[in-house]
Amino acid sequence: MAKYKAIFRDLVWGYIDTTGTFVIQPGFREVGDFHDGLASFQILKTVFLFFRKSQWGFIDKQGRVAIPPAYDLAGNFSNGLAPVRLGKRSGYIDNADSIVIKTQFEYARGFAEGVALVRLNGKYGYIDRSGNFVIDPQFEDARDFSEGLAMIRKGDKWGYINQAGEIVIEPQFEDASFFRGGKAQVILQEETIYIDKQGKVIEN
Repeated sequence: MAKYKAIFRDLVWGYIDTTGTFVIQPGFREVGDFHDGLASFQILKTVFLFFRKSQWGFIDKQGRVAIPPAYDLAGNFSNGLAPVRLGKRSGYIDNADSIVIKTQFEYARGFAEGVALVRLNGKYGYIDRSGNFVIDPQFEDARDFSEGLAMIRKGDKWGYINQAGEIVIEPQFEDASFFRGGKAQVILQEETIYIDKQGKVIEN
């Protein structure tokens, strides 16, 4: 399937294909990348006199509006679901614009490796596609899963958990990154190092 790239021109966004040809003409204030055949876009909508509010919807690869702009924020689709925000709460919609996980979270990410990162009552945890917590909110900060592990922060240190919510690499790093090819870059005592999935140093 052809890949589309967002391009900023004349103060608005459009999309080009791999040949550099515009396939969706510039005309959007903000856009996201295409996932599951849809991309988010933002418009400014006048709600009272001169007051304008930004709202997000989704377009298809022909540039047609697939989901009308009605959300305060919208993320990428993944396996048929996308995070959206209404007011101060986030939930998830399907590609038919039905809310399938109600807007209840303070923050919500797209699904990665079958689960999605959310924040509730100031703590981060992970939910499944039904909206049920598979890892309870308990972390000060966290990131998406990658290669079966996710970064989590307890206090001011980062470590890693598996999808059972078990800490497999103790929080000890000042900073951390996603696992790629079985290794991750971390900062320990102000030194940048690489670790494997057991937390062993494999490269300086």
